[in-house]
Amino acid sequence: NFLSTGNNHALDQGEDGLLATIDFLDSQNCGHAGTAKSPQARDDFPLLEINGIKIAMLAYTYAVNGKEPPEEKSYLVNYIRLNCEGTDLSMVREHVRLARERGADVVVVSLHWGMEYESFPLQLGVDMGHRIMECGVDVILGNHAHTIQPAERYRFTDPFSGEAKEGLILYALGDLMPCLSYDMNSLLGNLAKIRISKGLLGGREVTRVTNLQMMPFFAYAQNNNGKSVEDFRLLDLVKLNRE
Repeated sequence: NFLSTGNNHALDQGEDGLLATIDFLDSQNCGHAGTAKSPQARDDFPLLEINGIKIAMLAYTYAVNGKEPPEEKSYLVNYIRLNCEGTDLSMVREHVRLARERGADVVVVSLHWGMEYESFPLQLGVDMGHRIMECGVDVILGNHAHTIQPAERYRFTDPFSGEAKEGLILYALGDLMPCLSYDMNSLLGNLAKIRISKGLLGGREVTRVTNLQMMPFFAYAQNNNGKSVEDFRLLDLVKLNRE
């Protein structure tokens, strides 16, 4: 019931297409972040409450395929040059501050970043992930590579509490709908299940990521002479290996 709309295709159909997408998601009561109709809407990102835990959902993209919005409408897309060294992260820091101010126990950020069809993030991307986490982010959900990339537990000092904590970075989970004609690696993906727990630590209430489960899958597609896909399924890769 939540989608990140912050990606490099956000403005492929122009402003009208972006706004129509937001209207449709709103009509379906589907939470979203990454694109917005106004500066106020951009900062009014979803805050989900699940089993008493409040989770702020943020989203940013490294590019917009050269279709940058005019400066007076920069709010349309959360566009940050995530693939560049020394990028200004003030938008992320401000959003995390607002999230904590609104009572968020956990901040989850979806990042559209990295290099396509690469199985490992560049060092620049790793450094960027660490910088974003040091803004006070607890979980990074990455994609854009069209392939699976590693996960990392990153230890940092929380800028709000001043305490050491560990965050989780999933650099890329792969595609649910792969680019079938480009790279065989794009046929492999991961579904991630993250457990977040709230409890007492040293007499204080804290919220932490306490478990991660991954289900790798293989995207099976039966082509009709390369013209169309007649059969498409996501198959559990672990079960396939057993069989």
